[in-house]
Amino acid sequence: RVAFVGDPLGDDDGDQLSKLMEHALGTSDSDGGEGQSNLSVAIETLTVDDVANSYVTITFQRNIAADDVDLWVETGSDLEGWNTGEDHSVLVSQINNGNGLSTVKYRAANPYNIASPSSWFYRLAAELR
Repeated sequence: RVAFVGDPLGDDDGDQLSKLMEHALGTSDSDGGEGQSNLSVAIETLTVDDVANSYVTITFQRNIAADDVDLWVETGSDLEGWNTGEDHSVLVSQINNGNGLSTVKYRAANPYNIASPSSWFYRLAAELR
């Protein structure tokens, strides 16, 4: 276990990730090139209930020792109102990488309609327990 110490909203390396988020992702807040590479958003074909569809996926590396932080995915149709829970995003997998990190993947609750795309925003949120 590694406890978080410091200003959770600070960003010493200027990479737009807070110190708390860097702690949760297992990246350094003194290296601006490290944090953003641990997050990716993609459209992937996944089989859900025996039906293959395209879904927006959010994948990130999680610091297993940072068990004092909760992480979750939020979605929204604008940048003001955010939604959480399985009606909006669903945990697909969490795999221990054997190096102190796990790879975590979430997907949107509903398939992505390529023929009629709509604007949706996704973000990873963190909070100290």
